[in-house]
Amino acid sequence: MGYFYYFNTPIKSGFTMSPQLIKRLSDVDGIIGVKESSGDLIQLQKIKQIKDPSFKIFMEGTRIIYLQLF
Repeated sequence: MGYFYYFNTPIKSGFTMSPQLIKRLSDVDGIIGVKESSGDLIQLQKIKQIKDPSFKIFMEGTRIIYLQLF
């Protein structure tokens, strides 16, 4: 089995994954990260607080990536 990232892309899916759902998915074997494209900085902070440190979060947009560093 390979390793997988899933995408939280509300503009395309019409659904925003909650931080709790992202946490549950991060516990599934083989899922190692998420591309978080909601643009919601509050959601990003909540995800960062509850996730395992090895779980990767990729953000969309240069401004948001810069803000994720701090």
